[in-house]
Amino acid sequence: MIETSFTALQDSTGTLKVTVSADQVDQAIGSTFKALAKRVRIPGFRPGHAPRPVLEQQLGRDYILTTALEDLINATYPQAADSERLRLVGQADFPDPDQLEEGKDYTYEVTVKLRPELTLSDTKVQITMPPREATEAEIDQQAEATRERFAQVVAAPEGEKVTEDGVATVSFTSTLDGESFDGSDMDHYVLQLGQGNMPPQFEEAVVGAQAGDHATAEFVIEDGGINREFVGKTIHFDIEVHEVNRRELPELDDNLAKQVGFDSLEAMRDSIRSYLDNQRSGSYDRLQDDRLLDALAEKLEGEPDEELIAARTQRLASQFSDMLQEQQKLSLEQYLEMTGQDPQMFNTEMRLQAGVSVRQDLALEALARAEKLEADDEEVAEELAKFAEASEVSVEEITKRWHENGLMTSLQDDLSRHNALEWLRRSAVIDIVDEAAASGEKKPAAEKKAPAKKPAAKKAGEDKKPAADKKPAAKKAAEDEKPAAPKKSAAKKEVADEA
Repeated sequence: MIETSFTALQDSTGTLKVTVSADQVDQAIGSTFKALAKRVRIPGFRPGHAPRPVLEQQLGRDYILTTALEDLINATYPQAADSERLRLVGQADFPDPDQLEEGKDYTYEVTVKLRPELTLSDTKVQITMPPREATEAEIDQQAEATRERFAQVVAAPEGEKVTEDGVATVSFTSTLDGESFDGSDMDHYVLQLGQGNMPPQFEEAVVGAQAGDHATAEFVIEDGGINREFVGKTIHFDIEVHEVNRRELPELDDNLAKQVGFDSLEAMRDSIRSYLDNQRSGSYDRLQDDRLLDALAEKLEGEPDEELIAARTQRLASQFSDMLQEQQKLSLEQYLEMTGQDPQMFNTEMRLQAGVSVRQDLALEALARAEKLEADDEEVAEELAKFAEASEVSVEEITKRWHENGLMTSLQDDLSRHNALEWLRRSAVIDIVDEAAASGEKKPAAEKKAPAKKPAAKKAGEDKKPAADKKPAAKKAAEDEKPAAPKKSAAKKEVADEA
């Protein structure tokens, strides 16, 4: 048995006091002796059969008791935090503890940092969503994309100027801080403006030019993409416009449809409709949840703790690395090298995703508190019963495991976020808007290419569900809140290495 108490301090910190019974102390010391006896080879004794006095003489009593203490804290600290319903963030501050004594209770204190409990400006959420089925405007967008694919570039009439979405044939030379570099020159390059193929400053210099004109562009590079060594340097372009071109689009008719592989324009549109419907059926609910969570997170008052974001960043990167190893047998370093991604930019992207994820979780938790949606003991018991059935063990056994690993608070929080998301789905105002028609854009918002003749639909549920909608996995603590074990001292490590 353990006894616990918690004293709140300033800045979301507090002191957790834990008292372990003498029986548990003796059990921890005995278990340590047994474990060391099996691991340490002592001449004249079979593994696991060396008596205590021999082990103490070989390893030192202080080393054995320190090992037992670490095991005891590792076992009781998560339980203690859980019993006090503490939602922990980052590394706990373990002071140098006193040594264990057989036959006596043991008390230790640890300073912890708590997960912030932020509030919402209000709980009313309103979003817009496209219809569940493809609209005529969306089909028009995809059909227009097909026309774009079959466009031909032709010379414009004499005297015509380059437009913001036009085409021009240009040559240019460039320098970085006054010096040439690899790839600095280009001859008769066909530039499609508005596609992001060249920096916006370059395109701005070309817009309005006629054939035979010269232009210059100069600016400091703020984002170097994969060439981070360019950041902060001044790039200068000398540009010559050779031709001003036009893009001629084919007629959207049966002839174009046949070039794509369909019998008629109607058949092509039917295929587009089927493709969009299948695609949306697998992602619509996730899109709706994403918009609901984004809208709710905008109402969050205050900022997430940096340690919480750092822990989530590490978790996301670890999950991505595990996925690469499992699916492609690649390390993260190999993947970044193969794809030409800069590690720093990858880490930045992971942190941005982590920040969004943390804000959404905190917003759901705030919603659960505001609307009295926090999971109760009955809901926790029902969830544990599901885990027990899935694991083919008794409810008593699965409950014992979760208590021993200090996971009950994490489970309750996960269920509370799930309740909050369900409430949000029911109570939010959701306006259905034909976004394609409202935008009036010619280009499709998501798909750049027309679908193949028989597009493959995404499987329903293929997209990843938001964290709040997931059920927590048995035996696994929330990584952001998992209590950290105390570190071994250097002196103890040296003895362990020698043993």
